[in-house]
Amino acid sequence: MLSAFLLFSGFCVFIYSSIPVIVKEPYLKTVTKTKEDVLTEGTISAYSIFYSKTFNFNSGDRIFITASIEEGTLSAGVYDYFESKEIASQENVKTVSIDVTVPRSGYYEIYVRRYKKSIYEFFLSKVNANVKITTITTEQYFVQDYREKTTYPYKDYETTGIALMLAGIGVGVLSIAQDRHYKGGVLNNQVN
Repeated sequence: MLSAFLLFSGFCVFIYSSIPVIVKEPYLKTVTKTKEDVLTEGTISAYSIFYSKTFNFNSGDRIFITASIEEGTLSAGVYDYFESKEIASQENVKTVSIDVTVPRSGYYEIYVRRYKKSIYEFFLSKVNANVKITTITTEQYFVQDYREKTTYPYKDYETTGIALMLAGIGVGVLSIAQDRHYKGGVLNNQVN
């Protein structure tokens, strides 16, 4: 009776130790977000430079420049500081329309200015230019998310279950041996 109880209990504990539990595990997930920004839009009055700023862009970001001038002509473009070169420009035009996809991550200057025939040319009066500069940038950041994971939290009971089953087998073997020994002893006493 004890042997059967130990075997049954050990088997139940062993099965219990093998039950999987699905838990939600936190992890950091990379999220990519596209954002459109209007850097400037409107009529700007200036002697020479209507817009000139430097930004750090990622590969694949886009830059849009549209501009027109009332008097004179314009020079506009996007300048790559790392390679020291223009990646897009328009010179000596009344209206500008530039659409640039940034080739690699780095610092770029976006500019719109009056066209100069030489570096020695100076302007003594302000003029108006309509300028609109827009960027579409991609940002990557981390957010905490959860994923399902299969765990076995009762695995520590596996050894206990095996021990109980072995104990049950041991008790069973001992009780059979003792029973045979007892019956054998009684039979021997009756014969004598």
